[in-house]
Amino acid sequence: MRHSEKRIALLEELRAGWREARRGWVLDDELSDSVWNAVKAAVKEGVVEPADEPARGELAGLLGKPVPRALRITDFGRDVLVYAHTRAVPPPVPREPGPGERLVKLLPAQMDTLRIFVGVARELTRPPVEGLAQRVAAAEFSVVDKRWHLCLTPEQIDSAAYALSLRTTVFSCAEANRFSREYGVRFSPGTGTVRDRAWGARD
Repeated sequence: MRHSEKRIALLEELRAGWREARRGWVLDDELSDSVWNAVKAAVKEGVVEPADEPARGELAGLLGKPVPRALRITDFGRDVLVYAHTRAVPPPVPREPGPGERLVKLLPAQMDTLRIFVGVARELTRPPVEGLAQRVAAAEFSVVDKRWHLCLTPEQIDSAAYALSLRTTVFSCAEANRFSREYGVRFSPGTGTVRDRAWGARD
C-alpha cells in the first residue's frame, strides 16, 4: 500500500471510530497496524492531531483506564477525505476500440481544442455529447507517434469535429482539415456534420 493510500486508510479509520462522547478521539489500539506508519506524516500534514495531556486525562477518566495515545481526524482531514472520495478520476482508457468505436489519434493542438471544448460545456449551445468529456480526460499520450489516443463512438467523433470547427474560425483551420482527412468527418455551419468516403476507415 502506497503512502497516500495508507494516509486515506488512516483517515477512514479515524472517521469510522469517531465517538461524540470522546470528542472524536480514537485510541491507538482501535486502529489497524497497517495505518500506523502513516501517522507521523499525517500529523505533520495537519490531517490528524494527537491528543495532548489534558485530552488524554479526560479520556482516561471517561474510559476508566490510562490512555497513552489517541488520535483524531482534523476538520482539514475530513475535507481531504471528502475530496479523495469525490474527485473526478478518469476511467481507464480502452486499449482497443470497443464495439462501434474507433481509435482516434489527435495532435496536441487538436487535443487542446477538445479540452477547451469540454471545459466550457455549460456555456455552449451545442455542448459535447455524452461521454466525450470522460474520454478526453482518460486519453493517453503516445510518445511513439506524438499523439493523444482516444477511443470514440461515431457521435463523439462528430462532436470532436464540431469542436475543431470552432477552432477554425478563431485560430486555424489546419487541425479541422487534418481531422477531416484522417477520419472522414467535418462540420459545416451550413450543412451540419458531413462524412466522406474515408469515414469508417481503420488506422
